[in-house]
Amino acid sequence: YIAQQQATASDRALQESIATAAGPGTTTPAPDVSNSGEALRRLNETLGQGFESRLLPDALTSPFVSSAISSGRSKADEFIANMLKRGTLSPVGKAGATSALDTQAGNVRSRLDELGKTLLGADRAQLTNLANQKRQAAQADGTFDPAAAFSDINTAGQGLAGSFGSRFSAALPPGDLFDT
Repeated sequence: YIAQQQATASDRALQESIATAAGPGTTTPAPDVSNSGEALRRLNETLGQGFESRLLPDALTSPFVSSAISSGRSKADEFIANMLKRGTLSPVGKAGATSALDTQAGNVRSRLDELGKTLLGADRAQLTNLANQKRQAAQADGTFDPAAAFSDINTAGQGLAGSFGSRFSAALPPGDLFDT
């Protein structure tokens, strides 16, 4: 019981150390973790299972998918409206073309959702690889600082999340998303 309480207090101290390290202009001395097994345990407990999905949740893709669909649909709707204005399309033809776009919307969403999942999977794999590197370091180095390792992983996750939109846009298929 006492060992469990000491471990819990130690974990709280580590969490406070991480929170303090995240603050602007503050530095936290590295904890003295002389046992590499203890350092690895602390790192694993701090990361927790599924940390990749917490740092890069599935919902991250939604605004970018929705924005791409909206943009693609607007472009297609504008094309149809211009055809109507030029007289190359009748009102009945416009209605048919608009209906065809509605039919395509589900397929476009599916393709873009898959693209987002693929990018997210690659990003999560990067975080997993980074965590595994930190775990190896924890096993090899008796003075390993799990708070610094967690901070590095968290920073990498924030960077990937912050750049996701531009990488998603760059990965969009060439051409129009909707056939007009």
